[in-house]
Amino acid sequence: THSPIASTLSTLPPSITHTSAVAAANSLAGTPPLTPPLDAAPAKIPNPAKHDPDTELLGYLARLVMRDGKLLPAYSHINRMLNESQLATNAPPVPVLKKALETVSPMVRLVARRKGLKQVMTPQAWKWIVAASNKRSAEKEYEFGRRLALEVMSVLAGQSEAIKNYTSTHQQAVVNRPNAW
Repeated sequence: THSPIASTLSTLPPSITHTSAVAAANSLAGTPPLTPPLDAAPAKIPNPAKHDPDTELLGYLARLVMRDGKLLPAYSHINRMLNESQLATNAPPVPVLKKALETVSPMVRLVARRKGLKQVMTPQAWKWIVAASNKRSAEKEYEFGRRLALEVMSVLAGQSEAIKNYTSTHQQAVVNRPNAW
């Protein structure tokens, strides 16, 4: 058998041939070929985007940064940002990015509503909690403050109607994200 490296080395002039390259070519003579045989089944490559929320977040951010439908430059911008943040903080870049996003994310979403001639800003998250506490039919005998406290506790437990409103609003926001710019 004749390896491709050995055949390449044999065509080089003797002044370029190095003894370590010849030794490396001779050691590769018994290795299997790099390409699989034609009758072999294709290897299954796991899709990291299916299970990795970090990859999903980075893909989402890349699509927000994307201009003129060019995704590759957007990913290069994201990679550059991650590299710079890792150099600046000496920490893994994705948790640093998540912390930054949590820091600047609003705790309360405000919606402008017209009342007469004025625009009044209504906090939606709080409105959802209040509406869900008013829907508690079994606890109608409790005063409003108690129902509100129960609703806040159910929000923290992840079992509130307000969380359902939040997730549906979030899904609508993801669907309508092209309209953000």
